[in-house]
Amino acid sequence: ATITAMGFSASGVFYNNASSNTISNSIVVSTAYYGLYLSMTSDWNSISLSTALSYGAGQAGAYASNSSSNVFADSYFASPMGRGMQMTPGAHNNRILRSTMVAGNSGFAGLEINQVNDTYVDQSVIMSTAGYIAAWVTAASLRTFIERSSLTALGGAFSRAYQTDGGSANVLERSALSSAGDAALMQGTSGRMSWNTVVGVKYGVYVNGAGQEISNNEIWGATAVYSGAATDLRVLANRLTGTSAGGSGAYLDVTTLLFSSNTVTGPAAGSGVSFSAAAGGLLRVSTNTFSSGPMYGLMSGALQPGTTLYISSNTFLPTVGGSTSTYGLYFNGLNQGTTVQNNSIYYRMTGGMAAGMVTYGL
Repeated sequence: ATITAMGFSASGVFYNNASSNTISNSIVVSTAYYGLYLSMTSDWNSISLSTALSYGAGQAGAYASNSSSNVFADSYFASPMGRGMQMTPGAHNNRILRSTMVAGNSGFAGLEINQVNDTYVDQSVIMSTAGYIAAWVTAASLRTFIERSSLTALGGAFSRAYQTDGGSANVLERSALSSAGDAALMQGTSGRMSWNTVVGVKYGVYVNGAGQEISNNEIWGATAVYSGAATDLRVLANRLTGTSAGGSGAYLDVTTLLFSSNTVTGPAAGSGVSFSAAAGGLLRVSTNTFSSGPMYGLMSGALQPGTTLYISSNTFLPTVGGSTSTYGLYFNGLNQGTTVQNNSIYYRMTGGMAAGMVTYGL
């Protein structure tokens, strides 16, 4: 079936307190409102093998509010003027499977999850084509789980493939992220990104908040991981590659850190890992490999009073060659609470330094 609704407040399909319905093999279109609209306890509905489109400014291909336990499968949700799909307060426990969500207007996300709990997304394609956010988990949403999906943000330096604002325990796993700006922004508490491939032109992952985990990912960015005032951050078993001169594999403004089992490659004239002067608490850097390439493998200046920094059992491969001096570990003003032990420094490149340049292990 094909249904087209004309005029404002007219949806292709409008469910209000309507439960246990099935839409399949259908096309629903609104010229000015939501293509598909579920509200007021429209629960346990199934939407499959269908297309929902909106041509209304700021509207969504599919919209759900106070409607739970619905399944959206094998379908296409899009708006050239607004959001692909929008979940708003009360739309809990919904599942989105093998579907595509596309936003074509700046300021609107491919998938927006706003104050919603327990959303599950699997094997889906989520896109922003106009310089905004592909998948946006906004204020106070809990336990969003996105896996085996593709998240792409096109169109400008302010775009993001994935963003969480507040909320807790939101997870992104086994997905591919690509963005013309930051690939991901992690905020809130106890979020996790694992087993993803992440490519950002600016930052791969920008992280703040408390109790966040970044693990087992491949991440590329001008700075691959950028921590802005994070607390209790865990960065584990990733491959981090900084791609812009002067950037880092990881830049860490953090209070309490476990940075372990990563392979880190910094860009030329940059660093593998760089600590902000605002970093503090217990900082542990262990069993990482710092590949050759950057000017500095690991660098730190003076940190916050009372900081304890452990650097242990890492492997450093300082860069040999080029027109600048290079360093495995570089400390400038680091004068308190630091333990450096059981690290290995190897030189594995042929060639020599330019006149007057030196390579230093420490």
